[in-house]
Order: sequence, then C-alpha cells, then structure tokens
Amino acid sequence: MKFVRLGRVLLSVVILSILCASPSLGAVDKLEEIIKKGELVVAVADFECEPFFFEKDGELVGLDVDLGRLIAEEIGVKVRFVRVPWDGLIALSWYSSYPWSRFDMAISIITIKESRARACDFSQWYFYTGQKLLVRRESGYDNPLDLEGKTLAVMAGSTGYDSAKSDLSAQTLVFETPAQTVQALLDGKVDGTLSDATVVITAERDHPELVAIDGMITTERYGVVLPKGSKDLKTLVDKVVVSNRKALYDRWFK
Repeated sequence: MKFVRLGRVLLSVVILSILCASPSLGAVDKLEEIIKKGELVVAVADFECEPFFFEKDGELVGLDVDLGRLIAEEIGVKVRFVRVPWDGLIALSWYSSYPWSRFDMAISIITIKESRARACDFSQWYFYTGQKLLVRRESGYDNPLDLEGKTLAVMAGSTGYDSAKSDLSAQTLVFETPAQTVQALLDGKVDGTLSDATVVITAERDHPELVAIDGMITTERYGVVLPKGSKDLKTLVDKVVVSNRKALYDRWFK
C-alpha cells in the first residue's frame, strides 16, 4: 500500500510539473483574450525616444506606436498605450515570474535576446540596430579600445549595460532613461555612454560637444515582447511586423 500511495504522489508531482511548465494548457490564448475584451494594451517606456516613441502636440507618436496601432488593426480591436518605467516594469517582462497583468505586449525598442526569450516570446525583428559609444569631443577618444576600463553611463537592464561589462570591462553608472545617460556625459560624470545607435546619433546631432565613435559594439534587433506561450498572438504579430517593417523604417528614417 505504501508503494501505491508513493506512486500516486509521484504521479501527481509529474502532472503538476507539466501543467506549470506549459502555459498553453488550461489557459485562454492571449489573442482570444484580447479579442474578448476588445482592446489591445501596449506598454511603452515613460521616457522619450524619438523617432520610436515621443509626445508631439500632446499625442504619443513614433515607429513603435505605429506598429502597435497596426497590430490592433489586424486583430480588429482598439489600442491603448500605457507609459511605464523601463526598469520598474518593462524590463521585468522577460522574467518568468512577471504576471502580465498591466499590458498585453511591450513595444519599446527592446532587443531580442536568447536569454530573455526563455521567459517571454519575441516577435520577428522590426528594426535592426546596435550599440554605439558616445564621448565628449574634447576627450580625444576615437576608438572603442580607448574606453576599456573607463566609466560608462548605461540604462538599467539594457544590452548596453551587458556590453559595457562584457566587451569593454568598463565601470558603469546606471540610469533610468537615455536622456539621463547623455546628461551624465555632458556633466562630466562619465567618460562615455553606451546606448542604441539611434539614441547616440540623436544626441550627437543635438549636442555639438559630443561625438559618436565609429562602428558598432554590438548588432541588435528590436522585437515585440509577448507573454510566453502566446502562439496565436505571435503568429499574427509576426505577420504584421514582416509586412510593415520596411514601410515603418521608410516613414520614420527617410
């Protein structure tokens, strides 16, 4: 009898493990859930990152915003954008414990990474970019090797943070927004910043005293972040992304 009871216990443990590891079992598909409520909720970081997401005449606009609208249009529902902190909320969406209660997906210049994809789903890429270094023009730095072991401003939870440590063995000062990393450089608190190429190029344009170092430290692709196991939703989002990424690029970068 003891062996029978032990066998039942072990069987119960196995079944429970399978159910916990399989988000699709016993759960309503995310796409079906969105259709039922009639609204797609998209998370966008609460800082400005032109031309991906920024306020213009009181309205949220940009490449990422357009993509969210196109996805909602394909689903046949209205869209609502929520501005949330990067490190406090969006960066948590690629951790397995994240409850996905505040939004259905995140579109916010998020780099597709294998380590993140273990806990969430990514769409096909919608923008190709990389990490670049930004320095003060007077510093004389003109090669990434010049920044080895130096202090760099990076965003919390970003690929820039990872690259600063792994590729340049740099010390880091961590900030919540791209603008804060640039300001730290302007204030002389750091030797450089490591950020997405579009952020660096914009900062170089707006601040003549700053200059981007030639070349990319990394190459990266942005994707839409979805809850793990969102099979039907991912299929739809991939279709929208692949069909529209060139047109979105042409609209916002040409």
